Amino acid sequence: MNDDYTRELHELRQIELPQGAVISRELVSSIEAVEADIQDQPEAQRDMARASAVQVLNARAIMRLELQFLEYKSDLQRKADFADLQYRSAGGR
Repeated sequence: MNDDYTRELHELRQIELPQGAVISRELVSSIEAVEADIQDQPEAQRDMARASAVQVLNARAIMRLELQFLEYKSDLQRKADFADLQYRSAGGR
C-alpha cells in the first residue's frame, strides 16, 4: 500500500494542470499537506495514516475527470468557433 500511495502521490504532482483546474490544484495542495503531516508522525503511525491512500486514488480520479472535461469543453468551443466561421463565410450574419 505504501508503494501505491507514494506512486500515486508522485503521479498527482506530475500532472500539468490547465488554467481552469482549480479543484485539482486544491486537491494537490491538500494531499501535500496531509503527506507533510504524515512525515511528522512517528514511524509506527505512518502506515495507519497512509490508510487514507484511498483518498489519493479518489483525488487522482477526480483530477483526470476534470482534465477530460476541460479538454472536452475546449474541443466543443473549437468546433463551435469553426461552425460559426463557416456560417459567416457562407454569408450568414
